[in-house]
Amino acid sequence: IYILESDDGVPFYFTQVIGEKSLVIGVGPTRTGKSFFKNTIASHFTKIGGIYSSLDVDQGTIPLANFFQGDGAAFTLSDQLKAGMNTFSTAESDNDSEFIIHVIEQIKLMLQFNDREEDRTLSTEETKDLSIAVQGLLHQEYSGIEGRLSVNRLETLMSKCPSSIQNKMASFYGDGYYA
Repeated sequence: IYILESDDGVPFYFTQVIGEKSLVIGVGPTRTGKSFFKNTIASHFTKIGGIYSSLDVDQGTIPLANFFQGDGAAFTLSDQLKAGMNTFSTAESDNDSEFIIHVIEQIKLMLQFNDREEDRTLSTEETKDLSIAVQGLLHQEYSGIEGRLSVNRLETLMSKCPSSIQNKMASFYGDGYYA
């Protein structure tokens, strides 16, 4: 039961369900309880077979999206957080060869924007190392560890790669000018 009141103290009826859909939009000053209220309401969605999808400006929505597992999704925006999109969420399994090839091809396209000619390609060894790094993160993504926040993104991938790849990709993650 939610008891809400207007500015003048009068209680009012609240439901987030209209027909078979539910949409909650919260707008208000900072630190007034919008995220808490949203998370409180959303925590009950599983009781009625609901899903959770949230667009938020802070990280507070991520734990609830993880609680919903396959029925939850969160997109957050923050100047302090450069989390980026989890490209690994599009993989279909821990040995998705099409996904691995896709990531390598995307990185090769990114490298084309480098100024120095020698930084625009990957050697055979670097391609192999990149493939191994992607596979490792896929295994982590599909490991089924409970309560783990998904943090697989380009910066995470680069941290698993040799320095030669990191140097070539420096403009595209962290504080790089394309990041």
